[in-house]
Amino acid sequence: MFFSGRRIVLIKEESTEGTDSSPTVALNAIEAGNVKIGEKGTPEERNPCKRSGEPTPHVMGKRWGEASFDVEYKGSGTKGTASRLADLFESMGLAETVSAGSSVTHATSSALRKTVTLYVYDIPDTGSCVLRKLTGAIATEGKMAIKAGSIMKMSIKLEGLYNDPADVADPGEPTFDTTTPPIVESAQFTLNSVTSLVLREMSLELGIKKAMRDDVSSAGGVKGFKNMEMNPSGSFSVEAVPVATYDWWSDWKAATSRQASIIIGSDNGNKMTITLPKVIAKDIEDQDFDGMLGKSVPFACYGDASNPSVQLKEE
Repeated sequence: MFFSGRRIVLIKEESTEGTDSSPTVALNAIEAGNVKIGEKGTPEERNPCKRSGEPTPHVMGKRWGEASFDVEYKGSGTKGTASRLADLFESMGLAETVSAGSSVTHATSSALRKTVTLYVYDIPDTGSCVLRKLTGAIATEGKMAIKAGSIMKMSIKLEGLYNDPADVADPGEPTFDTTTPPIVESAQFTLNSVTSLVLREMSLELGIKKAMRDDVSSAGGVKGFKNMEMNPSGSFSVEAVPVATYDWWSDWKAATSRQASIIIGSDNGNKMTITLPKVIAKDIEDQDFDGMLGKSVPFACYGDASNPSVQLKEE
């Protein structure tokens, strides 16, 4: 018998796109929850004329795989050392910059096109494990939820090349980052230099636009996947304030870009700063917070080559 909560997830950057990078439990394990992996395809229907009038069985056309899971956003515990999530971030199109002994930053990049190999081990109560894998995989969805009093979490979707599942030996106990994810408390939220806004929660979605590379010469008719561009967006949920404290309406009416940032955690190697250099409000909507008036402000994120639209820093 297999159990949905007994799975091991490994992810490792590929040196050659689509070639298995052989991730290991010692070096490439990530703590993932709500793990789902599935096989996708395009059945080719066959409709020849037949005396019986019965349908002709289809054949499977293009084949690929998809996986989704949730991860906690936390650092490695050592300043200037990337966490186990680093390869996952790069598969989203977030370029890595390491400042030795100080910080690791992942930021949106139009030039980055890295693929990863994903292993998912299904662990039984007895007998062989089942290994399911994707090669040439990229993240095609990346969403972050930041809520007061909670752990920051990211929901990820990967798409990659299909590989046949196989019965394998138990890979052994995985090694993870030993840090505990910081609770979103005593955080420093700043919008256009204003630090007094009461932020209840914030969402961020990378808005990844992907392309499937159809190829007559590749198995399954698919050569791979590419992240083409990103259109990040999100939303603030804040308590209502006077116009003099923050004028949401002027920002919205003029489509004025503002810098937003939030700093969470304080321990070395486990302090995260999320910076959005240019956010523009798309709507302003009333919210009810247990009788208190609040605002929901969906926004779009913008940037340029020197100041990327989304920046995640661990220090």
